[in-house]
Amino acid sequence: MEKTVSKSGAFVFMVISLLFLFHPVTASAVYECAGQTDDCQCNASNPFPCDLGNCTWWAWHKICCTWGEEAARDIVYNWETPRDAHTWNDKAESSSVFTVSDTPAPGTVAVREAYSDNSYLGHVAWVESVSGSQITVTEMMWGVSFSGGYRTKTYNASHFDGGFISLNSGGMPPPNLSSPSDGAIGQLETLRLDWNDVSGATVYRVFISDSYECLNSLTNKDKTCYCCVENELSYSSFYDVPSGILDECTTYYWMVRAGNATDGSDNSAIWEFTTKDSSLATPSLSSPADGAIGQSETLRLDWGDVSGAEKYRVFVSESESCLTNLSNKDKTCDCCVINKEVFSSYYDVGSGDLDECTTYYWMVRAGNSCAGSHNSSVREFTTKGSALATPSLTYPLDEAAGQSVTPRLNWDSVTGSDKYRVFVSESESCLTNLSNKDKTCYCCDVNKEISLISEYTVESGYLDECTTYYWMVRAGSSCAGSNNSSVREFATRGSSLDTPALLSPSDGAADQSRTLRLDWRDVNGAESYRVFVSTSYSTLSNLSDTATGCSACVDNYVTFYSHRDVPTGRLSYDTTYYWMVRAGKSCAGSHNSSVRSFKTVPKPISTGSLKVTITPQEAITEGAQWRADGSTWRNSGYTESDLSVETHTVEFKTISGWKKPDNKAVVINEGQTTQVTGEYVPAPPCTKGDVNGDGRITPGDAVAAYELSKKFSLTDEERCVADYNEDDYVTPGDAVEIYEKSKEF
Repeated sequence: MEKTVSKSGAFVFMVISLLFLFHPVTASAVYECAGQTDDCQCNASNPFPCDLGNCTWWAWHKICCTWGEEAARDIVYNWETPRDAHTWNDKAESSSVFTVSDTPAPGTVAVREAYSDNSYLGHVAWVESVSGSQITVTEMMWGVSFSGGYRTKTYNASHFDGGFISLNSGGMPPPNLSSPSDGAIGQLETLRLDWNDVSGATVYRVFISDSYECLNSLTNKDKTCYCCVENELSYSSFYDVPSGILDECTTYYWMVRAGNATDGSDNSAIWEFTTKDSSLATPSLSSPADGAIGQSETLRLDWGDVSGAEKYRVFVSESESCLTNLSNKDKTCDCCVINKEVFSSYYDVGSGDLDECTTYYWMVRAGNSCAGSHNSSVREFTTKGSALATPSLTYPLDEAAGQSVTPRLNWDSVTGSDKYRVFVSESESCLTNLSNKDKTCYCCDVNKEISLISEYTVESGYLDECTTYYWMVRAGSSCAGSNNSSVREFATRGSSLDTPALLSPSDGAADQSRTLRLDWRDVNGAESYRVFVSTSYSTLSNLSDTATGCSACVDNYVTFYSHRDVPTGRLSYDTTYYWMVRAGKSCAGSHNSSVRSFKTVPKPISTGSLKVTITPQEAITEGAQWRADGSTWRNSGYTESDLSVETHTVEFKTISGWKKPDNKAVVINEGQTTQVTGEYVPAPPCTKGDVNGDGRITPGDAVAAYELSKKFSLTDEERCVADYNEDDYVTPGDAVEIYEKSKEF
């Protein structure tokens, strides 16, 4: 009991205590106190007074009802001044019936001693349960009324500095329980209960109940237990629970008492275990995918719901072996960066838990109050780092033709990248539809990951000849990646064509017409020929087999025949020219032929003049002009002098909106001026590139223009719509420009 009193109060209390101490026990027995009665084996024998409540009345009542009348009588007859609560520990130590320990235990008397100034009279209480350093007691307080007569209160065990009184069992210690551990879950219904051997013990009594209070109410003398599911003797320091005694998914409490023919121990501590339910299915991990890279540091870990599961435990570690070494029972994980119990089938990783650019391993276990699953499989993911720059493609150039079927693809190195993924496909949309995360590509001809170097030579067998391909590259590292590069196009070449063999004129031929025919042998498989004519041998000899341009050439023409009639005006008199030919088709070409030379005829001595007049004035205003033999364009009324005495061709310039006059063959007479008139007439509207005349420019118009380029003679209308670059000729180059125009919206 706890109370601070004045000096006069203390004196009165001392007098009352002395009167009570020497008063006969039977005369001072108090049967009832604060609503509590001595209805157990001691009946009305409680010797302590009740002033609304008294800690010693309650402690003696619990001793008598728990340990028996013999123990209670020892306090009355053998203890001096037993009503002084602060002396109970000293009296108990001098008694053969009791023992005092510093360790609290359920079913003992807790003693708090008086302070040195004697203002505190001490206190005793009955220990109901112990949890770590906390003990729960029932107690009465002198002069204080509680509902029900007593109260239940939790203290720190150190509050009771006088120790804990227990009944002396004759020296045989209670068993120490060993397994299953206190609070264990997922136990078999036929588990083994195990404890340490007790010296001198020949038999043990095992109690199992689904009620803690049931076991806590048993004295160390009780042999029967109506609230127990099991109460059996064991002659070993373990007990195998038979089948059918315990239910699944249920919490049980158990304790053991040791004994022999003449002596017995106190009851052991009470431990708890929970039987398991039917095993839960193992969780199936869903995302991120195993081996996923570039993951957010706050990613969501997701798995399939497990039927019957109430919770899940998520483990994340930088070490795979850390997780694989965890058992299905482990709840702690010192090598984990995350060990969380969650109640949904996903877990959103919190900010700060993971580092960037790091590989992690994760797994999940399902559970409920009495059962658990096996650990799931272990998956791996890598958090992303800073994004890498997008690769810039360098070679081959976009739309490059005539490429090898084992081309070298090249791009600029990307800082921070240690690998690249190269995609090649016959379909442009195949590549443009790939995300920057995709590693697989079912529509690709090539899908290769290469390390460190920023180039890749396609192996033999992947690409076909004479085929258009599209390619792109993505940079990566162990934890980051770039966006996909732009998509480029290239076309592989076919088998090489034979080199054209030149026929005529013979090499070094002289006195050749300025409109001579250049002739060569047909090449098998060739679809076209490119003819080069120049006044410089080195100009031609330095041209590669794939060159198409030649600014120093007087003629650079693609023909679909194995000859070329040089147009009027291309060649000068008395000049040495060099020529060569190359065969080609849509995806292949030949080597350049040998270079031959010829010399044109000397300029004639006899000459005359030519004057051309153009009408009407409106056409002149719009730019109408004329020229002789492909020479310089002249205005209307201009007189061209020093023309050789022979037949010359007068050509009129094409101007928009007008139909030009047909070319005229004019004979120049010696010493005379020949007069020619050319009349332009308004032409119907012409849309450049709309060769089909359907009001729009499509790839079909390019095909039609290409076909017109094969013809030797075109109408003005055909030339108007097909001569897209307005150079007065319809060539395959016009078809290409029309095709490019058709791509525009």
